[in-house]
Amino acid sequence: MKKTFLALLVFSAALFSTRPAAAQTAAEMDQVLNAEEITYSQAAWFTLASAMAIPPENPDAAFRYAKEQGWLQKKAEAAEPASFGGLSFLLTGAFNISGGFMYRLFPGPRYAYRELVYLRLIRGKTDPALRPDGKTFLHILGGVMAHSGLDAVLAKEDSQRQFLEDVSGSLQDDANQIKGLSSSAEDMEQYEGEFELE
Repeated sequence: MKKTFLALLVFSAALFSTRPAAAQTAAEMDQVLNAEEITYSQAAWFTLASAMAIPPENPDAAFRYAKEQGWLQKKAEAAEPASFGGLSFLLTGAFNISGGFMYRLFPGPRYAYRELVYLRLIRGKTDPALRPDGKTFLHILGGVMAHSGLDAVLAKEDSQRQFLEDVSGSLQDDANQIKGLSSSAEDMEQYEGEFELE
């Protein structure tokens, strides 16, 4: 339970840091918590905000991105209420959970759901076709984050930051080298007349 709470806390911080209006984000989280059913666009947005260092800007963009990545069924609609199977497929894809033998052979909602049940991230009497409420979805999302490792999420941000610093440093080195070459060319022009062969 503590891991789930910590995962949701990190998720909230990530979501708040990417949006200027934290009050709007809190309202959206309250809306999901109180929802009897969660839509695929809401699920995609909350999932990608948790799994990615730079999440999509809104639920529709998140839904389109998840669909392009193949983490949702082709027939899934943004406003459609999500099933346990559909959510499982989204979560295993976004968090890169490899799954068992059958999931690797036939990736899809059915075997993604079975994988999350096997990992005890979905508990109780459920069915892949049933639709969870918002609170259940956030609980499962927190469990998946804890399973995937909060360190892995934070490490992804650190590695991206380090990559940007490396690129910036490399560009600065190139600029200094070019500056050095141009000053050498100016120096050569200055001494050009002094070393002429007779």
